Amino acid sequence: KEEIAEKVTKNLLTLITGETGSGKTVLALLIFIQSLLTNIKSLYVDPKHTLRQQFLSKAQDTKWAKENPLLSQAIQSINFVTLNAKDKSNVGVLDPIVFLSPLDAQEVAKNMLLYLGGKEWTMEQRTAISRAVKATIERRQSGEVVGMKQVLECLLESKEKIIRIAGEALFEMLDGSLLSLAFSDGAATGIDFNQHATVLEVADLELPDEDTVDLNEDEKNSVALMMVLSTFCKRFGERDANEETIEFFDEVWVLLKSKEGQKVIKSMRRVGRSESNKLVLITQSVNDVELTDDTTGAGERFTFYERGEEDKILDLLKLGQNDFNRNWLRNMNAGQCVYSDVFGHRHRISIDVPKAWLELFSPEVDTAQSKLEKASQER
Repeated sequence: KEEIAEKVTKNLLTLITGETGSGKTVLALLIFIQSLLTNIKSLYVDPKHTLRQQFLSKAQDTKWAKENPLLSQAIQSINFVTLNAKDKSNVGVLDPIVFLSPLDAQEVAKNMLLYLGGKEWTMEQRTAISRAVKATIERRQSGEVVGMKQVLECLLESKEKIIRIAGEALFEMLDGSLLSLAFSDGAATGIDFNQHATVLEVADLELPDEDTVDLNEDEKNSVALMMVLSTFCKRFGERDANEETIEFFDEVWVLLKSKEGQKVIKSMRRVGRSESNKLVLITQSVNDVELTDDTTGAGERFTFYERGEEDKILDLLKLGQNDFNRNWLRNMNAGQCVYSDVFGHRHRISIDVPKAWLELFSPEVDTAQSKLEKASQER
């Protein structure tokens, strides 16, 4: 809070970084559950689409619920929102033109469409897309019921063949894909963020691997949709400056694979400056969240170990790059990380989680990733 003396930053942005199995997800869920048990309104954007099944399978386990009544009650109070493109009622529910402010809508819609075409768009096509987005938003402001579909219609109605080609290409991408969640004719119903706690997930997102260079169509569509999800996360934190809120956004690295996604991350990071709002970004590497032209530093940072990134971690923590400090990082046990607080202190800490909570955080299906996560929890 503002009245705390000797802080070196007032920024409430929290960064949690670490390789798979390091314990970062366990820490993020620990903070999320703690928020549930307070008066802080909470949102967790879950691109991996795993939390609903994990949480409810435990909360509905009679024996576990009886042994942990308070925790079970908190889990069952969560508003789980799973968006499925195959469900017609979900079509357009993430349309940025419908549910964002004109300024945010213009930025997000333009970034998403330009990203989908990538380097294939000509300058003429890029300019036409930007103009179509702006014109559609102006129509909505004047009272018309329009959305992202009207942006594509605007392109298709152009007298210029090259612009019509761009509209046709975007309509082809939209047909039967995840993108239908973000394209409406302007009459879609929005997501209710008035619940005390919300977990927002999208079914069938196909997130690329971190080292993937050439994305397939489904992966590109998923990244584009992540841009919209992140902006909804940002909007959640901006809705009421007098209400304490916290948002968690997982798999941030996916957005940083493109310059359009990087713009979205910068915008999200700035929301954390509000004294009534905390933004928690969760990603796989310290390299993911450091944008060279973004001056918004972290208020606090939980840095789990990453093999081969010792010097980068030490540099970010403003610690000397020497063998003693490198070994200090390498010797961390599973569930340990370096914590940098708002006073500029750096500490190596252990994340201790009650047994019942660990059971809640453990995926029911033993995938390769879940086995690594469990290994980090067993101490």
